[in-house]
Amino acid sequence: KAEYGDRIRFVFHHFPLTKIHANAQPAALAAVAAGFQGRFWEMHDELYSSQEAWSEVPDMTPHLLSLARKLNLDVTRFIADMTSPRALAVVISDQQQGLARGVNSTPTIIINGNQVAVENFTYEKLREQVDREIRNLK
Repeated sequence: KAEYGDRIRFVFHHFPLTKIHANAQPAALAAVAAGFQGRFWEMHDELYSSQEAWSEVPDMTPHLLSLARKLNLDVTRFIADMTSPRALAVVISDQQQGLARGVNSTPTIIINGNQVAVENFTYEKLREQVDREIRNLK
């Protein structure tokens, strides 16, 4: 995104794999709740960098609250948002869109409607594909 600027649009969709990651859904809801306060990417980054600390815990609420405080979120609002039907609707909508597009694993990368093969998940190959798509739009 830093390299391409306004020439590309980067969209993140939630697709928590709850059957194999018990805490994936709460993590997705926490990211959405942080997003309601304009801090989605910060929470996203914190969740991914601390995944080993929370992925197997029986209750990740203390960890999520710690991250919310670290990000200077309104913690009361964060808790309310995280447990709200609005946040759940965002995650469910993202999951349904993913299923409709044939997503069955994470991460999945889609460029201009085309799913990228896992073997092409390198910086160089992704850059080649983005460059090709930009050229095709001209």
